[in-house]
Amino acid sequence: LGNYAHAHACLAHASTLFRQSGDLLGLADGLEQQGILTLLEGADGACGAALALYEQALELRQRDGDVPAVAKSLEHIASAHLRMGRLAEAEGGLEQALELRRQLGDVAGRAAPLGNIGLVRHTLGDVDGAIAAWRSGLAIAEQVGDRELVGIFLNNLGEAYFGLGEHALAKTALVDARQLSLETGDQRTLADVLRNLGALALAKGDWERGLTEVDEAIRLCTQMGSRMALGQALRTRGEILGHQLYADDALPERVPDEAAGCFRDAAEIFEDMGDLIELEKTLHAYGRFLADRGSLPEAKATLAKARKMRKTLERA
Repeated sequence: LGNYAHAHACLAHASTLFRQSGDLLGLADGLEQQGILTLLEGADGACGAALALYEQALELRQRDGDVPAVAKSLEHIASAHLRMGRLAEAEGGLEQALELRRQLGDVAGRAAPLGNIGLVRHTLGDVDGAIAAWRSGLAIAEQVGDRELVGIFLNNLGEAYFGLGEHALAKTALVDARQLSLETGDQRTLADVLRNLGALALAKGDWERGLTEVDEAIRLCTQMGSRMALGQALRTRGEILGHQLYADDALPERVPDEAAGCFRDAAEIFEDMGDLIELEKTLHAYGRFLADRGSLPEAKATLAKARKMRKTLERA
């Protein structure tokens, strides 16, 4: 339902009860869920805090010898490494988790690591590799009837197709993902789908539609309390306003400041979280906006910071 604050309070209480009762596997589950919510909420230091929670859960599960649960922990640890820009560690952990799933004959469980492997590939600029991983994950999700996961993979594929300029394929995937997210009640994926639909509308020059989509995404993110998703939506809003300014100099004077504010707020969120992946994307987009507006010294500094971060990610 997207009520992250309430969910976090319930999980913290449950973890306390598990500790008091000596239920270590229950405690591991609680710690893992707290890690997931920590990333979604996106408080200061969220990536590092989530990683610590995931590692605690892994230690408890390894002690018990629960191999399927160990694979799950490895996947979550890898997702935290991914957000922190540690791509080699992330991919290594995901491959290890995927191999454990194969050994167990767990077809359904192979979908989640494929999703994150796709994100690693996409971050490294290997769009074909990302699409291959996401298509494999989509096939598994459809096979096992996990409609929420189908929506997630379709959203990822829609974003990848958009990046390749395949707008018709992107629209089909995103529209289907939106419908599934509405039907399953997956508010987090719905917000991301709306953000991507806003970017697609931007590419077609439909500023009004783009802002409508992304503003709804921002509303959902604010309602859920998800700073991570909010930062992504704010960045896209800044891009839409920036392109609108480039095409129409007669817009109100407040619009340039509004666009710049979107980029700065998004960058602050990701910097606070320690999410280097999204921070690099945001700095790059902001630098291009500044260059288009003629703020060349600031644009040069911002783009240089983004390039340095990109090189760090590629070596990680």
